[in-house]
Amino acid sequence: MAKVLNPLNSSEARGRVGGLVYNTWRGIRTVKTHTAPGHQSDPLRQAHKLIVQQAGQRWQTLTDDQREAWRRYANDHPHFDWRGSISRIPAFHWYVRANTRTQDCWGLYVDTPPTEPPQTLLLTFTSAKNGPLIKLEWTHSGPDDSMEAQLQLWTTIALSAGRNPTLHDAKILMISDVWPDTTDHEDVTDGTYTHWARVITAEGTAGPFLSTRCAYVT
Repeated sequence: MAKVLNPLNSSEARGRVGGLVYNTWRGIRTVKTHTAPGHQSDPLRQAHKLIVQQAGQRWQTLTDDQREAWRRYANDHPHFDWRGSISRIPAFHWYVRANTRTQDCWGLYVDTPPTEPPQTLLLTFTSAKNGPLIKLEWTHSGPDDSMEAQLQLWTTIALSAGRNPTLHDAKILMISDVWPDTTDHEDVTDGTYTHWARVITAEGTAGPFLSTRCAYVT
């Protein structure tokens, strides 16, 4: 990123022009090379995009009563993002969100909104170097034998210790049963990894993300 004066012969410029992206950040005018979003060719990401499209198409087939039920659900349930910020999202977005979760984890669609909040939530989530891999461990609430839940794990690529990545820099590592309370991240290289995890239920509800960081050095 470079600082610029009078970008494009103007006092300020924003947006993309060819291969350059102009912006103003805290009063500083900048320009940088446009780069395509990462992980676009990742098979899991491509499969997820298809699920989103299909869920949007399925919404069009719902009855008026089913859509009204999702509208009531959306009114009663604000959305919490991965940073803990609260916002309200429309019924259609709640429907697509719930169905992408259930398709990712269970391979099924839900046409009625959830009836209760998730009973199983992550309590702790840790990571540590363990020989040639990183061991991930967690604890959870909820009964092991009666609550259907899946654990969704995200990870970044190996980064330098000074980087502070967000979930937007990560990709899905795996989806597994929550009950074993441990799994391994294999095929790691030297660097610092950040992992995120949350619980997904068969109704499409999701618990909050927990994160952990581990420096891996051979």
